[in-house]
Amino acid sequence: MVKHYFLLWVSSTLLLSAAVLGLELLEGNKIRTTEYMGLMDMCPILIVMIGLTAFLLFPLTLVPVSLLIRKWVRISFIIILIYTAAGAAIGRWVFNSLYDERFIREYGLNSAASIILFLTAGLIYAMIDHFSAIRHLSPQEGSPRAE
Repeated sequence: MVKHYFLLWVSSTLLLSAAVLGLELLEGNKIRTTEYMGLMDMCPILIVMIGLTAFLLFPLTLVPVSLLIRKWVRISFIIILIYTAAGAAIGRWVFNSLYDERFIREYGLNSAASIILFLTAGLIYAMIDHFSAIRHLSPQEGSPRAE
């Protein structure tokens, strides 16, 4: 069980960091004003901040959610749909959190890029969760082998 959640911790950190950096490269680089501190201005610091935030968020958010989903949902396809939909919702939230409404309007930023990036991260996370659960969890712990 520990191997499963450790693998999810590492993969979620990498996936969330990659999604945020991808969003910053695709949309944040369109913003050309000194009011916005993005990847062009503080690249190394931003990368460390994103990675550290993703690393610290996993035990507080994804572990409890993953445990509850594994406990109550036994159909792998539904679990994958939940993580993918959650990724899309998080993508929308991150986009709205990072970029002010004025920047979105003035620079033509598109939230679809964020939704697609985080949806993809959610899908990859779900697949890692599924295959890791088959390998590392017993049926009592929520392994898909119990289906």
